[in-house]
Amino acid sequence: MKRLIETKIVNPLLEKYGIPAYKTTGSAGMDLVACIEESIVISGGGNKLIGTGLAVNIQDPGLVAVVASRSGLCLNSQIRVGQGLGIEAKE
Repeated sequence: MKRLIETKIVNPLLEKYGIPAYKTTGSAGMDLVACIEESIVISGGGNKLIGTGLAVNIQDPGLVAVVASRSGLCLNSQIRVGQGLGIEAKE
């Protein structure tokens, strides 16, 4: 069975900042970067949608992509994925 995942750069800033990659040896997942042109200030209790500059199309229903908060960033800066963990199942 062929497991096909397609990716597409949808924001040219991604090429400047770098595509998702494993940043440390033994990492379980790749690091995404914020695809923004300037710093953003988010007030306490606030939220902001930040794009990754990447679109992913997973054509195999047996695979899943997960976006999760990094523990260090979350603990030190209170920056986390808004919905926690979300997995979409296709039927």
